[in-house]
Amino acid sequence: MKTKTLKISLSIIGITIVSFVLINIFSTSIKRYLSITEKVQANILIVEGWLPDFALEMAYKEFTDHSYDYVLTSGIGLPEYFILTDNGHLIFYPDLEDEIDTTRRKHIIEVAAFSQLEGKHRAHFNIHVNDTLLEGFYADKKKKNYEAKWEGDISDIDSIMIQFDNDSVGNFGDRNLWLKEIIIDQKIHLKYWDLSIYDKFKLNGNNRFTNYSNSYAGMAKNKLLAMGLDSSKIIALPAKKVTLFRTLKSALVVSNWMEESDYEIKGVNIVSMGVHSRRTWTTYKELIRLPTDVGIISVSKMNGRHPNQPDTTRMYHEIIGNFFYWFILLVY
Repeated sequence: MKTKTLKISLSIIGITIVSFVLINIFSTSIKRYLSITEKVQANILIVEGWLPDFALEMAYKEFTDHSYDYVLTSGIGLPEYFILTDNGHLIFYPDLEDEIDTTRRKHIIEVAAFSQLEGKHRAHFNIHVNDTLLEGFYADKKKKNYEAKWEGDISDIDSIMIQFDNDSVGNFGDRNLWLKEIIIDQKIHLKYWDLSIYDKFKLNGNNRFTNYSNSYAGMAKNKLLAMGLDSSKIIALPAKKVTLFRTLKSALVVSNWMEESDYEIKGVNIVSMGVHSRRTWTTYKELIRLPTDVGIISVSKMNGRHPNQPDTTRMYHEIIGNFFYWFILLVY
């Protein structure tokens, strides 16, 4: 029995090693296969809500440059932490009238955050109350609360602002700041998706969108609206937060909405990104049961400054994902 178990284990290891070798040898062809773009004549554009800002900008351009009637944003519930990928300001506008202790003058303001990188490449942020800078911090890679003190009548707080000010990308990686919430006096919790507005780059409102949503679908809608998309042309279709089969759950919500809606659907194009595009396309084609063509638009995985090199681990993950999805979609 031990010999048989050992042989099975060695076989699995051998298959894994061979798979990695083959993926490295044929990485360009595999990447091209997974990162497919095959557009159709369509009046509906579906945008996966988890896409980064530069991909959403490309989706916005796709909509404005072609004859689409509507944009549908899809996506599951948001994660605990919001990612600030560029220098900017996450501004909270708390309504504390019903929660304040009017006798207390000294207050503790905590920021739950962490840095994507560590050491000398850590993210730096400042905490402001109204227009006053309280303190600045270099965030650790480990999740923790950063504490600043503020004295005054808490009802006078109009805004609490977190300023991320040292964004950078290089050989060391991509420096980002992840932020969960603000805690006042260890009892008032201000979640980013309930009360914050993200002002990207300069504090001038020109690149501002609200985070008043608890799903990727809602977040993407807010970003597209901030880019100038007509609010009557966009519909957010959020799915419940899940750990596994997120693309499947999102596609099911979109498919069900399309079947129940009164909109005339002549064709559908879906905006996804990189090597994930093949799985997205396969899933939507299988789940959309309307007699309509379904196309895919794959946005290259790049951040506007540095082109992305083939990611062997990600491709390996997507090959396995496509394999499992092929079996799961047989049920639907």
